[in-house]
Amino acid sequence: MKQNICSSCGNVFEGERSRFCDQCGFELTQVNSAEISKKPETQTDCPTQENISSLSQEQKESIYLEKVKEARSDGKVPVCEMEELENLRECLGISKSQATELSEKAIESLLPIQKDDFDKKTRTGTTQGLSLSINTNQFYMQGFRGVIDIKLENLSDDYFEIVKVELSSDLLAHAQRWSCSLASCQNVRKRFSVKLADAGIECVQFRISLKKANKIYAFWADTDLPIFEHTKDLRNISIQAHKLIDFGSVSDNAKNMGNCIKNQVDNFLKLDKIQTANDFMSECKRLPANFKILNLTFDPERSEQLTNSMTIVKASEKSKRIVNPDRGSLTDSASLQIQSKDMPANIVLFAKSEISFGKNRRNDIVTRILPRSESNDNQSNQMGRDHCKLELTENGVFVKDNKSVNGTLLDGKEVGTNGMEIKAESKELELAGVLKMSIGYVGSRYQFDNNAYEKLFNSSLGLLWNAASNCSLNSITLKRLNNLGADDNNGLESYCNIYRIATIGSKPHCAISFADKGLEPIHAAILYLGNRFYLENLSDLTDVVINDTTLSKNEIIPLCFGDRIRIARLDMKFQQKSQLYIDS
Repeated sequence: MKQNICSSCGNVFEGERSRFCDQCGFELTQVNSAEISKKPETQTDCPTQENISSLSQEQKESIYLEKVKEARSDGKVPVCEMEELENLRECLGISKSQATELSEKAIESLLPIQKDDFDKKTRTGTTQGLSLSINTNQFYMQGFRGVIDIKLENLSDDYFEIVKVELSSDLLAHAQRWSCSLASCQNVRKRFSVKLADAGIECVQFRISLKKANKIYAFWADTDLPIFEHTKDLRNISIQAHKLIDFGSVSDNAKNMGNCIKNQVDNFLKLDKIQTANDFMSECKRLPANFKILNLTFDPERSEQLTNSMTIVKASEKSKRIVNPDRGSLTDSASLQIQSKDMPANIVLFAKSEISFGKNRRNDIVTRILPRSESNDNQSNQMGRDHCKLELTENGVFVKDNKSVNGTLLDGKEVGTNGMEIKAESKELELAGVLKMSIGYVGSRYQFDNNAYEKLFNSSLGLLWNAASNCSLNSITLKRLNNLGADDNNGLESYCNIYRIATIGSKPHCAISFADKGLEPIHAAILYLGNRFYLENLSDLTDVVINDTTLSKNEIIPLCFGDRIRIARLDMKFQQKSQLYIDS
């Protein structure tokens, strides 16, 4: 019986000759596919001398290395298998010194990583503790959009408190930054969209720093990504990929991707699965990820600089930075639409010293019972057209009734035209006996330095901010209870008046709080300055992403209508002010 051996990965299999290797997808119909004869069981399968000449030294070593790993996978190598390996070594023309090195490499890859391996590796220039890889099954063609798909893994027994990554390339609209924590044997996968690009080879650079105890270790890596010319002829893609494989100046990763693409095109054409380039792009998206590890180089000088800066500057004292300061919508009211499949959810944002309530549409908060129906309209009519207002003064925040017929209650007490102060212990606001809203007084639990923001914006923080500072108030939240509340199948709506900052997190005392979205206790914040709303990342551990921009801790970005916001598993959209079931 005849056997085949894949010169790309060393996979050996019996039966009729296949066109593609079932392990790595390499095309076997070329001379690189070596035909071997079956030997006695005490000997290893060895390519003929004629086919050995078609193998590169790297391919020979790869075949031998995989055989050593296979032999040693259960511990020591049996005598019979040692004879087979020696026979294979001679067939492939590998010297004894090379064989010894490959055997040591195989043993090292099979051993469990010890706790102190990471420190040992960083001193020698590389690390097995951290692994960065890129998906070579992603396909890039001029005129199409795609993604850079990468994976970061912790292969050690250590816990990395903070891992920060910066990704830059001409393929990206701007440098991407993100951070996370990585426990032992954990990984994180990121996908970044790439813009339209000309055909050619694009370099992608990575800078990685990770914090472990009181030290920061810095690494860098780069790789080439091939971008193919746009073509309607699918076989032309295969030709371009073949040229890429033979192009000597590109990285091994680019050649690897070229090889994958060429095999995929030929295989899809053979199966008659594709007719156009669009078909091919669609099929590539369905392929399982094929991650190839990039070489991480340790940067001792940068590691020392980062470690020193960490010891000098405490995290709480790090200066704040505005990202893209020229953007941002000028407004004092907006909406955060929560992206959910279950039911509509909406948070209306204000940054005003005075907010009006009433069933008339001109009010800031339209107090109708919603959605519209005869029954709900009858209840809505119990409220005044301009029912009451919430007002910030130098002495605090007061709710004032506007001579409504059916009155306003604060914690069960009637509110007059002179007003009643809302305090930290205030619980409920009731309008005309038909609409109840819970009150959240978000004050001094979250402390921050006014001077840091004054220095950042190089100006006074404004009258609203200063007035709220006098009573240690950050924001006031109102949540509907008996209509569009937590138990209402029609949706969920709440309101937040931001005087200084509205915190976002998993703690119930945050202005915007979600316990089931993977948020840190205090994860981010929305603040209002200079007639704009801003979003700030307050977490060292998890990403805060606006559209395609990732914020590191203490980075602040002005918000524009239409912005998509992702904080852990919380997805929101920043929109012009609107309420559920109220026409714009």
